[in-house]
Amino acid sequence: MVEEVEKRDTTTTATAVDTLRLSVRRSHPEIDRLYSDAYIGAVLSVPNRTYEYARDEKIIGALEWRRSFDVDALVGAFRCDEGAGGVFRLVDSGPKNGSFFDPSQSLVDIC
Repeated sequence: MVEEVEKRDTTTTATAVDTLRLSVRRSHPEIDRLYSDAYIGAVLSVPNRTYEYARDEKIIGALEWRRSFDVDALVGAFRCDEGAGGVFRLVDSGPKNGSFFDPSQSLVDIC
């Protein structure tokens, strides 16, 4: 009996995860690169949280936050120097390769 409930819950969660991915993918294709099925399932599984709240406030809200602060550019601008104990250093970039670290205005505003 317990195995039946667990199997049904797993199937329901997998369907909800697939539905959420499909509904968000058009406006936020990065969802597939950033969020695992396990993570989305955990967000959807919080007690008393509706599917709509999980999708709109938690998943889309976080993806919008990443965009507004240009997190991908920020992450790409630094590399972890394992030899220095895991210190993050600015990637050497400049005119020679055409890339500069240019923080978003939102990030500059909070700094």
